[in-house]
Amino acid sequence: MFSLIVAFIIYLIQVGYSHFPWNAALVSASKFVFYWNLIFGSITIFFFLLMLVGLTTILFKVPFIGVGIYRFHEKMRQLGMVTFLFRTSFLWVLSRSFILIGSYFLAFEMSDRTDLLIASLALVVAGYLIKKQTAKDSGTRIHHHFSVQNFDPRTPKEKDVTPAEPISIAEERK
Repeated sequence: MFSLIVAFIIYLIQVGYSHFPWNAALVSASKFVFYWNLIFGSITIFFFLLMLVGLTTILFKVPFIGVGIYRFHEKMRQLGMVTFLFRTSFLWVLSRSFILIGSYFLAFEMSDRTDLLIASLALVVAGYLIKKQTAKDSGTRIHHHFSVQNFDPRTPKEKDVTPAEPISIAEERK
């Protein structure tokens, strides 16, 4: 979302102060979105592949990288590899693909065709919506774990050994 906010600010500055036409101002903003997602997407894929190979212990020792991959490592441990790959990685790749394809056509293949322009903008927005929903569902929130009691009648129950009324020390000595 950071890249989308920065790109929107770049767009507003160019349209408001430089008086560019709205479609010409999209070029520099979409180039920023394209390169931002290309660079950080490549770095994320690189670290993800290193985690799949099993180099997480080495990566955890590097301070900034260890903090960054800890969330992925915990999710893989909780969900399992196949579930993690489908839930997190498939939607992540889908959202990055939408963002990269849409911003590429806006930045480098800009034409006067409005249908291509609208389709590219729709792809970028859809990519960010999928990315936002994936981040919301991926465990960035705090989870509360509730314990479930076992109501099986064969399970032995604890015996209550506390006295019904408090006994003072003086009464106890008598």
